[in-house]
Amino acid sequence: MYKNRQVGYPIIIIMALSIAITIIATLPQIGVEIWFVTALLSSIMLLFSTMTITIKDQEIQWYFGPGFWKKKLPLTQIRQVSVEKAQWYHGFGIRLRLNGWMYRVSGASLVVLELENGTTVSLGTNDSAHLVRAIEEKLSQPTVESALINE
Repeated sequence: MYKNRQVGYPIIIIMALSIAITIIATLPQIGVEIWFVTALLSSIMLLFSTMTITIKDQEIQWYFGPGFWKKKLPLTQIRQVSVEKAQWYHGFGIRLRLNGWMYRVSGASLVVLELENGTTVSLGTNDSAHLVRAIEEKLSQPTVESALINE
């Protein structure tokens, strides 16, 4: 089993600064709307402050924060795994790229999963070498279905 939880320091810093600026800019007369904006920004910070990637059995799963936007993918759908350097313009959070989705809170690299249908899933990570190794090890293991077919 593989599990990695990474902290999204860029998102935490950006949201904390946004909250501080919002409060400081309205200090003389803080109203209900400012508390609403502060609560909204705090919620975004909580939801996107971490990303956890796990590989268990024959499935890779990833989610933000305490389980927000949980996604699962059977490893049998992965055709190829590669690593790509994350660029500043890739941004953070959930992004639609030209050929698939990207999920990222931090990390200098993206593990790109090319799927059987031709699309990709890119996972931002600070642990690309171990993640790729864990996926490749699972892909090389015979599954129960393939064992039954071979018998």
